[in-house]
Amino acid sequence: MLDRVKLISWNCRSLGSCHKRRRITNEILKAKGDIFFLQETHQSREGLSKLKLKGTIIYEKAMGTSKAKGVAIIIKNSSGFSMVQTKKDELGRYVMIQGSMGEDDYTLVNVYAPNIKQKEFYELIFKEVEEIKKGYVIIRGGFNGIMDRKLDKSHPTKEEKREKIITELNKVMTREIWEVDVCVCVEGN
Repeated sequence: MLDRVKLISWNCRSLGSCHKRRRITNEILKAKGDIFFLQETHQSREGLSKLKLKGTIIYEKAMGTSKAKGVAIIIKNSSGFSMVQTKKDELGRYVMIQGSMGEDDYTLVNVYAPNIKQKEFYELIFKEVEEIKKGYVIIRGGFNGIMDRKLDKSHPTKEEKREKIITELNKVMTREIWEVDVCVCVEGN
């Protein structure tokens, strides 16, 4: 079923202003995706409900503050996704949704990793995923690190940090024996 579903991960860098919400709404509609993973929403509780997206359901969001963090997963009605359970943290760093599409079970995870204590963060994420996971596990989001140097050369002086992030994430991921789709999206400015 997943081969027919378009997943999009996007660091929206705040949905605080009306102009930004309108721009993000237009981009989401233009992208023709089915499931959207948004990071850095910087929204209060009512914030994401202000997005005017016909034919979509906003299943779950983890709130940051008005100036930091926040993640959300937006799912179109047409995807056929049926939610079973959710899990999120109070700091706005991750949200998880376990559900199904067709006959397959999925666990959707959206993360916005911190700049510090990343090893602990990834260990927490995978522990939390272990408690909720069923079927295929899809992890998307902002990892605050470079996964592929060919795609991101924005901070060439931070080579050591990049290697450490990749190494720590790989250590945590390879301990588990489930299918994981980790996508790091590159944004143009």
